[in-house]
Amino acid sequence: MLRPLLLGSAILACAASLAQPARDGLFPYRAVYGLHYGDKRVGESVFVLSYDSTTGHYAFETHSELRGLLRFTSPRPVIERSEFAIVENQIRPLAFTYQDGSRRGGSDLFVRFDRESGHLIVERDGMSEKLPLIPDALDRASARVALMRELGRSQLTSSYGIADPDVIRTYDNRNEGTETLTTPFGKLTAQKISQQRRESSRRTVTWAARELHFLPIRVEQRREGHTPVAFVLESVEWLTDAEGREDSH
Repeated sequence: MLRPLLLGSAILACAASLAQPARDGLFPYRAVYGLHYGDKRVGESVFVLSYDSTTGHYAFETHSELRGLLRFTSPRPVIERSEFAIVENQIRPLAFTYQDGSRRGGSDLFVRFDRESGHLIVERDGMSEKLPLIPDALDRASARVALMRELGRSQLTSSYGIADPDVIRTYDNRNEGTETLTTPFGKLTAQKISQQRRESSRRTVTWAARELHFLPIRVEQRREGHTPVAFVLESVEWLTDAEGREDSH
């Protein structure tokens, strides 16, 4: 439990962030999450949303590291990174990178959104292939940012087309109401959103609070018959433009 002084400071920091002007409905930040498997904390994940005023591009990057015996399966950080721009008030991914954290990197990949040719360029295992690209397609990382942005505007889209990466698959979004969660900032009322790929048993559930610009305060990855994996917010730092520049991370 946070001591009163620390809790008060956290609330003041949260309130101060609300005074920051949003650019494109987004607030750059750096957040630290505990990675939980059931009731055990098995690692840590850092989410960073940054803005580069030179290029006008955003980047959303996650670094997840496992601990204990699980580290043998992923000795390096698992990294996802999306670079995107806001075009006609919509998030348009430019490139997506995934590093699987294994020693060999067998599932590493790089995806480029080539809108001029209308293709996804997928590079992995030393090979490159082209796939058809739909105009509104997102990647896994930019889809998280899109959800945060849409909740801030009370305009949740019913589904996203997400490069998965072999094909663009449809993920349905469902608003499941509100729940109160205990956070480092005290108890917050959070919007609960579930996302599920059609014809899949896997489901991602996100809780996001208005007081934190709909930053996720808890994210669970669920699958029938399996113990859920959860990302639980532990701290957040709101970034200025200079701090949010891609070249500063």
